[in-house]
Amino acid sequence: QVPSGRVCWTPRLLAMGAFLMSWADAATLKDRFESMRRTLVAMYSGRKRPGETYEGFIAALAGASEWMLDLIGAHFRQAVQEVAGAYWEYAGWVLLGADGSRIECPMTAANEQAFGCAGKRKTTPQQFITVLFHVGTGLLWAWKRGPARSSERGHLLEMLTWLPKKALLLADAGFTGYELLKAILQQG
Repeated sequence: QVPSGRVCWTPRLLAMGAFLMSWADAATLKDRFESMRRTLVAMYSGRKRPGETYEGFIAALAGASEWMLDLIGAHFRQAVQEVAGAYWEYAGWVLLGADGSRIECPMTAANEQAFGCAGKRKTTPQQFITVLFHVGTGLLWAWKRGPARSSERGHLLEMLTWLPKKALLLADAGFTGYELLKAILQQG
């Protein structure tokens, strides 16, 4: 909100802004933000204008990210099922692939503190991201991210409640372990 109390970043504008910035081909964050803001103003010409600064956008997005990601993730999972149509199941199973990867982050003090490094000395900070994707469509089903030393097994444990009925997981050897397999069986 601005001092007048007017809301500059509604949930819709935040979500659309984040998508637009991630797809922008501009070289700098400032250019990406300006391109995203121009697009939002054109898309929603009859509504309140979004905030004018990148800093304000990021602050608003950080404050709303957790609940917005839960909401958007649930919507995406529903959309994947609808889009899949006849490819939703194969031989009576919903095939979901699982994999985890470390992603390099810019070398900043904030990233080093938030994510840490999991590789050799003098590596950059890294995030660990684990994804589930629907094999029949190749579309993203769910994801979890964490610090560099996170575990794909731990992430999968957190995502089990998001698996659809009759899910069959396709995963590599990093997903083995008694506790994980026990939890998968208990989940049904």
